[in-house]
Amino acid sequence: MMGSVASALAEAWESGKPVAPLTADLALSCLEAAEEVAGDVLERLALPPCGVRVSETGLVGAMLPGRIAATGQTLPLSVLPHGRAAPALLAVLAEAITPDGTGLPALERLHPALDLSASRWRDGPANLFEASADLAGLGQVVIGKGKRTGFPFSCALAPQRAGRVDVAALFETAVSVAREAGGLPLGAVLVLLFDRSGQALGAPGPVTARWTGLGSATAELRRTRRHHQVNPHQRPPRQPGSRNGGQHGCGSDGRATHPTGRILVGGLCPHPQHHHHAQTHRPRH
Repeated sequence: MMGSVASALAEAWESGKPVAPLTADLALSCLEAAEEVAGDVLERLALPPCGVRVSETGLVGAMLPGRIAATGQTLPLSVLPHGRAAPALLAVLAEAITPDGTGLPALERLHPALDLSASRWRDGPANLFEASADLAGLGQVVIGKGKRTGFPFSCALAPQRAGRVDVAALFETAVSVAREAGGLPLGAVLVLLFDRSGQALGAPGPVTARWTGLGSATAELRRTRRHHQVNPHQRPPRQPGSRNGGQHGCGSDGRATHPTGRILVGGLCPHPQHHHHAQTHRPRH
């Protein structure tokens, strides 16, 4: 039964046809079921994670390399249905996280980021479990210039005033999640999402997340012309590299690469241990 839900979500990622609301007999009623569906979706898409994405409100999901873009990116609003914008941080690991390790890993670089969520559910997720099953609402993570620095203390979506956030606590949570999920290799990423400071996406135009003392990340949102609709869930194209475009792609050996050029090999297991966020496609019973 959960397999049909995962199949519908995976098809939505690839075809752009959103998933209709679940009937009562297919409803996700617990976190374990949502985790099973999310892991199945990843396996069906055959997209190896490059890290984990963890939010203040408890949503946890895999981070996919093709969903990271450089600041200044122009994105159609149509690729972000039911989307929200929120400040985020993308941390690149300078050492691996191992399942039996202790303490916190050193970081190679910390990037200011703007998280733009999306939903494969036609009407948006009905609850926490549907959000979790949909890879925690992963849309696009837009990153600014990284630095070797300590954690910043405050952030905001422009033009709001910056507010204090507990980056250290969310980082510890992300490390714990990665450890329980099987670990992450050197060069993998942890995305820290501060969704309590987020807001729903509205009109076209620039959206910016600012971090005091670290920098900012901006995306330009635009409407898509009717005759040139963009598939909001299509699998990101594989590229020979990503240094010139800022997006993650694949190296010549097929492994995902970070904009810094570091290889991100698969270390995250396909079933994360924790998760929390036209035509329609209905799961088959």
